[in-house]
Amino acid sequence: DTQPYIRNNDGTYAYQGDDTQLNLKVSDTLTLASSDTAKSFMENTVNTGRTQSTAQPMLDEDGKPLPDTGVAKVSAGLVTSSAVFNKSFAAGQPYTLELTSSTQYTLKDVNGKDLTSEIAGNGVFDSTKDGAHSISLRGVSFDINLNFKGVAAADQDAAVKGHTFTLQAKPDTFNASRTPSNTSTAQITGAAVTDAGAYSDSFPSNGAVIKFTSANAYEVYAQPVTDSSKSIAKGTMADGALSAMGVTFDVAGTPAAGDQFVLSNNNHQSQSALDTLSELRKALVIPSETDPAAQQLQRDAINTAIGNLKNASTSIDTARGSIGARLNVVDIQADENSSMSIANDSTVAAIGNTDMASAATQLAFQKSMLEASQLAFVKISQLSLFNQL
Repeated sequence: DTQPYIRNNDGTYAYQGDDTQLNLKVSDTLTLASSDTAKSFMENTVNTGRTQSTAQPMLDEDGKPLPDTGVAKVSAGLVTSSAVFNKSFAAGQPYTLELTSSTQYTLKDVNGKDLTSEIAGNGVFDSTKDGAHSISLRGVSFDINLNFKGVAAADQDAAVKGHTFTLQAKPDTFNASRTPSNTSTAQITGAAVTDAGAYSDSFPSNGAVIKFTSANAYEVYAQPVTDSSKSIAKGTMADGALSAMGVTFDVAGTPAAGDQFVLSNNNHQSQSALDTLSELRKALVIPSETDPAAQQLQRDAINTAIGNLKNASTSIDTARGSIGARLNVVDIQADENSSMSIANDSTVAAIGNTDMASAATQLAFQKSMLEASQLAFVKISQLSLFNQL
């Protein structure tokens, strides 16, 4: 038996089970799906943690970065409406959130347009009340968290003023693994999108494979690779980096001819339930008692896990509902088949119980009537007005 999930080296899980949905012909005109794969409702769960917030360093009078005191933090954000997020959020990112006091903020989009008035509360928040410190921005909810431990009440506004955060969707990430047959020790250590247009148009949805034909030359193939596959890109590595499909990959070491690297991308639109639990586990083991950044990371991981597991539960319920609907259709079809079977049995019984003598007499009588009718028709059709003169 094939193990449905395997754990990758980075802690994520990969689905290895059968992804084929079987169909069952219920009648001559009706075919229904007879199964649902785990991938259909476990892998495609909507990910609520598709955004991030990045604190910009505070600067002193000389323009030098100040140490982070942990007074102000903004959560990574939770997608509350995928439809609004997909339609509006990306168009204005990255957004700039600036705290002007311990109770007020301003919000601007990438073009510098002030969006503060679009947010409920009009730039006013209260970090001491649940729900009063959230910013609902185009389908995403961000929380402002303030920690005034050791800060006098009179100094709280000054301690918060000037803290600035960048709010945006998480950039796509990449996973690169070397094949066991590689003869060199080269590794792909990093990747970043450098041409968004080329990346969106050309990166294969199922991943890609980089094959080195020499220490520097390479070819790129779309997954799955077969003997008849043709390269979709090629080039030469320079300064420990190679570029293909709008992405630049960092390479450590010198590859050998024949080395292959399997690439996959993650756009964070969906996340499996197992990956959600894995991310939560990694966040919870981080020491956070005296680290505000780690505490915020754990809060984000917990909130994302709750949202994603809720979505996973909804996906499972949807699959159960689909199965129930199909079973209902099968029951209806079974009732129709039973009715048809009863009608067929009645017809067969009627034919089988026929009195042959009576049926023969009735047939002869009807035949005589038919012949008489045909003869009368012939006679009548030959009559005309001249026969009456």
